[in-house]
Amino acid sequence: MNAIAQNFTTDLPHHQPMSGTRIWIGRILSGIVSAFLLFDGAMKLFKPAFVVKATVELGYPESAIIGIGVVLVLSTLLYLIP
Repeated sequence: MNAIAQNFTTDLPHHQPMSGTRIWIGRILSGIVSAFLLFDGAMKLFKPAFVVKATVELGYPESAIIGIGVVLVLSTLLYLIP
């Protein structure tokens, strides 16, 4: 093994395996956030009056609401696919 490869492999940090509790906490938190994002995206796709009002008050045009919903749902689904 040459000197560069040897230095590279010895400089890598040593990781301890994660506990099952930490893995499940991460899954639960990811699930909560993902559920919220999917719900928010779906509400933007169905466009009830309160969603339109709130989005326009934030400064976005009403014509952008469906596009925002599509991007939100698709990006959340891409995050959820392992």
